[in-house]
Amino acid sequence: MPKDTMERRQVMKYAAALGLTSIAGCSGNSGGDGSDDQSGSDPGSDDQTEADQGPDIPNTLASWDFISVDEPAPIDERITGAEWTPPEFDEEAVADSVKYFNMGSMKNDPATAWFQDRVDERTGITVEPIVVPSKRATPKITTVLSSRAEEPAMMQIDRQMYMDFVEPGWLEPVDQLWTEAAYEYFPQAFSAEFATDMDVTADEPHQYISVAIAEGSVKNYRPDLLQELGFDADFLKRPTWEDVREVCEEADSQDVDYYGHAWYGGGVRYPSYPWMLKVWSQGERIVQDGEVIFNSDAGVEALEWQRQLIEDGLVPDVLSLGQGGPEDLFLGGEIVGYTGGSKMIPRALEQLGEAGEAYDLGLPAKYGSDGEHATFLGTDTICINRFAPPEKKKAALVYMDGCRSAEASAQEFVQEGNMPANSAAWDLDIVQSEAPFQEIPQESIENAREGLWPRQIQTIEVLVAELQAAWAGQKSPQEALDDAQAEVDGILQQN
Repeated sequence: MPKDTMERRQVMKYAAALGLTSIAGCSGNSGGDGSDDQSGSDPGSDDQTEADQGPDIPNTLASWDFISVDEPAPIDERITGAEWTPPEFDEEAVADSVKYFNMGSMKNDPATAWFQDRVDERTGITVEPIVVPSKRATPKITTVLSSRAEEPAMMQIDRQMYMDFVEPGWLEPVDQLWTEAAYEYFPQAFSAEFATDMDVTADEPHQYISVAIAEGSVKNYRPDLLQELGFDADFLKRPTWEDVREVCEEADSQDVDYYGHAWYGGGVRYPSYPWMLKVWSQGERIVQDGEVIFNSDAGVEALEWQRQLIEDGLVPDVLSLGQGGPEDLFLGGEIVGYTGGSKMIPRALEQLGEAGEAYDLGLPAKYGSDGEHATFLGTDTICINRFAPPEKKKAALVYMDGCRSAEASAQEFVQEGNMPANSAAWDLDIVQSEAPFQEIPQESIENAREGLWPRQIQTIEVLVAELQAAWAGQKSPQEALDDAQAEVDGILQQN
């Protein structure tokens, strides 16, 4: 069991506290069309192979024999080429249309719309987007799933809500898509963290997602400012904590009007990311032995490092820097660097010029010589509504096979600037010709981790409030994290 996921015994304890375990007793039809294609009924014919059998879980597909993921070619060939080749599937068993919850306007997702058209052309399956404003998406999806509504069959889910939707048995397992050969082209977190046994209706781990984009954290930095301070232009390419502090001290000692470093300190979620990266860079994990631990020695040391930079006057007012704050300072030449997402790339190149001169990428700082350049995985999470009619779920499964293809990933990069989830996309001509950076983004995704647990948004907000109290000097790092731990223990029914 991966260290950064919660163990099933802890999930059951937590679920029982919320009254969710009763869902495990549900069986038979999904509330859909009454088809006997759902688990709890006849699992299929006697000649069905084990690989074709669906999971023995209530309300899920009893059989995957309608789709052959290694036909007409092996899966690792189908999903890695310049054009996605759909798997062979039984057209009579699969719906010719499927509704899809999309977070935000389709005008902002041209690559998604483009690929949905390709799916229609190649499979005859029409994807019907239902646009949901991002801020309203989570409560809307929660209502749909908790009420066991049949539509939509497919939805884009905030990754921080993923475990909350998996846990009560609301999402359809999609293990058939994720052979060992398929996992080879995706970040390790997909198999190590998103494949989980947290579903209280299941007895073993399952995978529930497909994706099109994956973004690892990168160090956005200014080579020109580094050289002005007397450093080599690539000094922050693969830095340590000490390197970052050295740049801060040098900027402070010289007569310059910029700082060496900054991080997200304002808001309710973003401030957790820089702190978690510091924890992970020490080789530590947030989820340990099935429990969420914020006040570990590594957590305290990470917060002490940040607090010391503030006390020494080496960083700007981080508490005022919410989402977009470090980016604005960076583009304005007010900081040498910060750790954030790779979506800064097109903006920085447009405003600062060619790669390598006034703008470059590095990896997040590691802890000493033996630490890790740990990065935070940002990804869209596409899942199937377990209570949708079987034929709709099958159509969604075909779509999900394609949306994680190299072709779809490449279009996400070219049209929207999103990093490819499928590593094979980096080798395609369309990406090679458009990508100003490749080595660092690829390496950052390979090292990326998520750290998933239930009630993640609520517990992160608790953590952030305490981090901010420490940064403001209202509490010591140890006191702040102890207080966060006590509240989170209560929320998750730990200890």
